[in-house]
Amino acid sequence: MQRSVGHKVPAIEELEAVACAMQNIMLSAAAVELGSFWSSPPLIETNEFRQWLGIGAEDQCLGLLYLGWPKSGFEWPKSQRKPVESFVSWA
Repeated sequence: MQRSVGHKVPAIEELEAVACAMQNIMLSAAAVELGSFWSSPPLIETNEFRQWLGIGAEDQCLGLLYLGWPKSGFEWPKSQRKPVESFVSWA
């Protein structure tokens, strides 16, 4: 997450924008049957990793995204969704 110049956008909104972007990437990966996993290991908090990424003092690495093709023969889990009417009531 690279902070905006002059901090015109609150940090929480920039953080949430990154989370939305990550979800969109993961949904796109799933659409082509590519597996994905978002993780925030302690490594991302170290000064050495921050230097390796070349990020500024106010910027933040929010995680690592792992992508990969599933093993041959892998069966994606089937969704068992209930109808929206079972969760929503219209007044």
